[in-house]
Amino acid sequence: MPSWLATRESVKRASGAKGSDRDDQIDELIQSATDEIYRDTNRDNDARRFVPYTALVRLYRFPNQNIVSPSHLLLDGDLQSVDSLTRDGTDVTAIASTDYFLEPNNLGPPYHRIEIDLASTAFFAGKDTPQRALTLTGTFARHSETATAGSLGAAIANGTDTSMQVKNGRLVEVGHTVLIGTEQVRVTDISDNDIGTNVAGSGLTASVSDTALTLGDPADNLNVGEVIRINSETLRVTAVTSATVVTVERAYDGSTLAAHSSGDDIFVRRTYTIVRGVNGTTAAAAADDAAISTYVVPADVRKWCRGLVIVTMQQEQHGWGREIGRGEGASEFRGTVWDKFQASMRQKYRWHAIGGPV
Repeated sequence: MPSWLATRESVKRASGAKGSDRDDQIDELIQSATDEIYRDTNRDNDARRFVPYTALVRLYRFPNQNIVSPSHLLLDGDLQSVDSLTRDGTDVTAIASTDYFLEPNNLGPPYHRIEIDLASTAFFAGKDTPQRALTLTGTFARHSETATAGSLGAAIANGTDTSMQVKNGRLVEVGHTVLIGTEQVRVTDISDNDIGTNVAGSGLTASVSDTALTLGDPADNLNVGEVIRINSETLRVTAVTSATVVTVERAYDGSTLAAHSSGDDIFVRRTYTIVRGVNGTTAAAAADDAAISTYVVPADVRKWCRGLVIVTMQQEQHGWGREIGRGEGASEFRGTVWDKFQASMRQKYRWHAIGGPV
């Protein structure tokens, strides 16, 4: 299953969806939109994704003179880096990294061909036939950018643990691919955990204008953008004055406004359900406070994925009819601008042939 190209929370922000009632539908549609984008751009294999796939093994034909220069190997994916390159199929006759060039040098990564350094003594070779003569193991991806996402809030004890806690819940969302050391994990759900603090001072009244929340001394400070829960009300942190005073947005995410008393527990969305060792990586234990990052899909690709999800949600809500809305507020769905945007995205990111996208 390829990594998602948008997160659940980003779709909800863009569509105005509240609460968790539609989370399952949104998740399903994000996966469907991700698959559709990969099909539309001819990137529906592990060597052409937008999130890196590591230790991927690709077999290539010996580039004899009838196909291309025997010193040039054209690739069928977006190469980020090489782990090993062998010239005799399954034999381990390695070509040293100092004896070849990754091209195009001025534009990559990603790279779309490998050229033997003609000043070296290295060469590509076939065995009994030129078929599957060369073996390349490496990391492939259209993009490999990451964004810092803080650190773990608790150790991951082993390679089978499917729960992850972080210290800043604003930086990790459902659908993100998270890098912990050399392991990639896929985030599939989020839940609250107790950060060891309670409501302090005079508490909160049942008023949207009562937004100054005083905390008992927390084990980990809250961060702007984090979502917390007190009793059954959800609140979003909009400002942090100190470790014990924050400003909050009340009745967030469709929850019901309520009064809260000093001593009430405060929970924060920092616990995630994860799939371990994705995209060719190996699951491993990780220490408390270990640095983590999230892979960043290009902004226009994220927009494309969100758009596909929201358009589908609207069409499903209205029975796949020609109108969006009801009564006097109904309008015919044409999607002209959306169609033009999709066409431009297909052209920009489509993989056209071996040797790289045009």
